[in-house]
Amino acid sequence: MRRLILVLLAASAACSPTADRQTSRPRDVSITDTAAGVSPPPKPVLATLSRFANSFADDRRTIIARLGAPGRTTTRTLRVPADTAFTLSYPDASFDVVRYADGIEMLMEVRIWGALSGLPPSIALGATTRSELVTLVGTPSYKERVLADTTALVYQWFGSYSELGEFYLVADTVRLIRWRFRMG
Repeated sequence: MRRLILVLLAASAACSPTADRQTSRPRDVSITDTAAGVSPPPKPVLATLSRFANSFADDRRTIIARLGAPGRTTTRTLRVPADTAFTLSYPDASFDVVRYADGIEMLMEVRIWGALSGLPPSIALGATTRSELVTLVGTPSYKERVLADTTALVYQWFGSYSELGEFYLVADTVRLIRWRFRMG
């Protein structure tokens, strides 16, 4: 019994984060799928898009204050019945927010397919081509995914949290930007 407790304490200490581990976490390094090769460090466009996506804060109230009432709001219960997911749908974008049992809300995902107010002009939805995107943002962090007529280029970004910026292309043109938070 004593050995088991010592083993559990040692395992717990080895797995718990330390100040050294947290401060040494890279903030500007992209993780690359080995099949895609090594990618260069991400360009400033990802930082600009991250700031834009994070500017909506974490709660529905801030999003609604900025964009007005959504055209449609859907809700669903998560695995823990007290946790609820909300999707706020607007003509040019949607926002997925989770409210946990303690009342704290977190923005989990932003999807943009139109001219959303404040969207950085560096990537024009419906106009930016794949080659222009790769020139602006760099080589994708992960192997591209093909979904029917759509190709997804995925970039890892280390902002406040680990984030994924996904660009969906149809007919070689960016049609949708999907920004996902807390991915690690």
